[in-house]
Amino acid sequence: MSDSPAGSNPRTPESSGSGGGSSSGGGGGKRPAVPAVVSLLPPADPLRQANRLPIRVLKMLSAHTGHLLHPEYLQPLSSTPVSPIEA
Repeated sequence: MSDSPAGSNPRTPESSGSGGGSSSGGGGGKRPAVPAVVSLLPPADPLRQANRLPIRVLKMLSAHTGHLLHPEYLQPLSSTPVSPIEA
């Protein structure tokens, strides 16, 4: 299977990633199937706790994201061209 060219199956993520990212690791073709976010450390482990974002930062990010994804902001743009403002 490793003898097949990278462009033989364009739907797989590893074929698109292995074409341009050969320096990231040639033998990890099957690794993208496992999420990189999964941690093997228990939740109470100090190393895992050190990498967590503070709750206030998470609340701030989620509040801004919810605001930007409001339906009024997601309306399609009009097809009328907008003239530049002349000063």
